Amino acid sequence: MKSTNFLEEIQFKQEWKQKIPKHLIQDEEFLRPKYEPSHPLEIETKKFIKDKELVKEGYIYMMIDEDELGNIIQDENTYLIKYRFFSIAIVQMNKLVFETIKSSFKRYLEISEDELANGIKYQGEIRGYYKDYITEMDESGEIKKVKKKLPMVQKKLDDAVSFMKKLAVLVIEKEFDLRFKNFKNCRDIESESWFYQLEEARAYKNNADVKTTFIDILSITRGISKEVLVNKVLEKHNKYLVEYASLLGKYHAIRSQFKNCDNMWDMNILYEDYLNVGMPAKQAQKLGRADENGYRFNGELAYGTFGF
Repeated sequence: MKSTNFLEEIQFKQEWKQKIPKHLIQDEEFLRPKYEPSHPLEIETKKFIKDKELVKEGYIYMMIDEDELGNIIQDENTYLIKYRFFSIAIVQMNKLVFETIKSSFKRYLEISEDELANGIKYQGEIRGYYKDYITEMDESGEIKKVKKKLPMVQKKLDDAVSFMKKLAVLVIEKEFDLRFKNFKNCRDIESESWFYQLEEARAYKNNADVKTTFIDILSITRGISKEVLVNKVLEKHNKYLVEYASLLGKYHAIRSQFKNCDNMWDMNILYEDYLNVGMPAKQAQKLGRADENGYRFNGELAYGTFGF
């Protein structure tokens, strides 16, 4: 068999490529059809897979009810709890783990790494300076770390206020969620019936001849008259509306105060009044809440309880 030289091989490859049909492409030694995704969902799926590759490395930081973390083992490959406040955990979580399980979380708030660091370090800080270690050379030429006063940077305070705000909002949301469950204080079998009882009771009040199958059966089985049962249903519903509106109104009033707060001085007041977390002694003295020795006029705060 006659061997080809270098120039003949190049010429062969060029001729071969010219003979490849337009609807095919060369993939190494194979010829295969060109593939172009034709459906928008297919394009989005490919984009999602590509984007997910970018989030495999690194961490996200978030605040979440510790109960929602379930039975996931805490370690450097999953998550680490950096701080706790009431039942809220501040978590550093592996991004890939987060992307995998985040759909199971009912409620969480993401925070930045700066919010985490500055929030823990400067929460409650009202002074115009902070103390930190800086590296200095002493007279003998030895390098040492010395703790000194440094001017407070507004960014650090802003991060701390944001941290405290988000943390308080989650604590308040969970507390009122528990209070609402206690407020309902009934089994599903009973609460499920309220829609039918109320609908028929209202209809009966407007027209005594209307059909009220549900209430008729209840009045017979409970051994009370239909009139008495209808009045009890309407009275109980009106009482429920008043108490529920009061609970919901208090929730929105307190939550909105935290969400609208933009400075540390006011944030400390809210934390003390609603969460029983004491403000700095100097602020308490300025506000007439403590004497010059730091003793509070209204007694010590009961941390872990609520002021609402």
